[in-house]
Amino acid sequence: MKLKSAQIRMFKNIIDSTPVKIDEKVTCVVGKNESGKTAFLQALFCLNPARINPEFSILDHYPAWLEKRHRKDGKDLDAVTPISVELEWQTDDVAAVTESFGDGVVKEGDILTLSMTYKNEFRWVSGCSEARAALNFLNKTPVPESERASYTALKSFGEIGKKLAQDVTKYGENAESLKILLEAQEAQKKFLDNKDTFSAAAWKIAFKRIPKFFYFADFSKLPYTVDIEHVLKSDNLSESEATARVR
Repeated sequence: MKLKSAQIRMFKNIIDSTPVKIDEKVTCVVGKNESGKTAFLQALFCLNPARINPEFSILDHYPAWLEKRHRKDGKDLDAVTPISVELEWQTDDVAAVTESFGDGVVKEGDILTLSMTYKNEFRWVSGCSEARAALNFLNKTPVPESERASYTALKSFGEIGKKLAQDVTKYGENAESLKILLEAQEAQKKFLDNKDTFSAAAWKIAFKRIPKFFYFADFSKLPYTVDIEHVLKSDNLSESEATARVR
């Protein structure tokens, strides 16, 4: 996916950066000393780091002069999102979703909104249409013909699952309808890759496609030369070698 914008809140000396648009080619962060340039990049790195696993920490990262005040005011600091980004679905990303859920669930250029809390938990809005995925599922999954119209009116897999369970009870003495319904329940599990919700199934696809970030601050330690085969293939790289890695 392509990073389109980032917003940092309540991270070190940044109270709210407001959304910062990311240029197609190069984005340069300019500002006075202690204005938050480094903090901005560090927060972005913590969202989905390429190598080490830094985490957001209230003790280390929340603005110290506000922490006690906000706790006293009853604010849940764990739920604060120090970073939110907008990511754009690209052609290959759309193809991956289409392979699992069918056409029209998401299109190139749609936006996925992703944030992380101080509890280091992701929150997201996928930009995908669960209603379209549900329709795609129902279009290829047999249900009792007398219930077809009721099923196609449903907009979520939660609703479909609930109705399937109700109809299993309703048609329990009709062997043919019961067989169709039980097979539909199994088909739904397979369609959602055995996840409980559409969001969880979509997240499994999306997470692998979210950009990973490198952060390197001491350029004097960059190697003058590197063994390219070692850099590309080794899982045990030094910080300077990892910075030199090109994917």
